[in-house]
Amino acid sequence: MAKEKINLKTFLASIIEQQKLKAPKPCEIILECPEDGVVEADTTHFSNVIANLIDNSIKYSGDSVNIAINADSTKLSISDNGIGIPEKSIPDIWSKFYRVPHDNRVDIRGYGIGLFYVKSIVDKHGWEIRVVSRQGKGSTFAIKF
Repeated sequence: MAKEKINLKTFLASIIEQQKLKAPKPCEIILECPEDGVVEADTTHFSNVIANLIDNSIKYSGDSVNIAINADSTKLSISDNGIGIPEKSIPDIWSKFYRVPHDNRVDIRGYGIGLFYVKSIVDKHGWEIRVVSRQGKGSTFAIKF
């Protein structure tokens, strides 16, 4: 890990713009972050973590995607209005190659390694990650720095 001090607002705003440009559907992403929010992280891996979580929020949302990102120097959360994760699947989402079964939907591509990678990187930084999700209501992924 090549950790360096990162201004969260600038860093997150850049990733948000990239994700909005590549999204296959319109997305509203709101960022709440103080100007002086700073975290020490490996920029490449941290960028991939945020991009993965936003990408999942977009993939697992309907036609109207609403994402709220709240961050400061102690924590970061990404909340969406997506389809949610069944409670019984939550312990397994961090496992390599695990994909949450969503009825007969085959339109969502992936290999089940994204959240495994996210958890690995969060752990290597010495941070914590948790998720709160309700089917049909969306999910919130929270990282405590």
